Amino acid sequence: MEQVAARVPEEIDEAIQAYSDENDCSRSEAIRDLLERGIEYDQLQTENQRLQNEKRTIIQQREQNTELVEYIEEEKSYRKAGLFTRAKWWAFGMPDD
Repeated sequence: MEQVAARVPEEIDEAIQAYSDENDCSRSEAIRDLLERGIEYDQLQTENQRLQNEKRTIIQQREQNTELVEYIEEEKSYRKAGLFTRAKWWAFGMPDD
């Protein structure tokens, strides 16, 4: 294990000491724990961002699929309609209902 020396502001030093006291561990153990938690936090943020991007993609796909289903339903109703009805729709457009 590598030994590292660092200067920290007083408020961080106090936070390290408080963590050390609360968890009944040495200051070195407290610093290691806090650094590990920071690394885990960064990894979780990266995973969270990946999942949010994936969610956005899924929502976009769902919207596209909904539009496709609506188009297919419209096409099905067009194909079921008689020749006169199709001609009327061609001339005046299909009703929205």
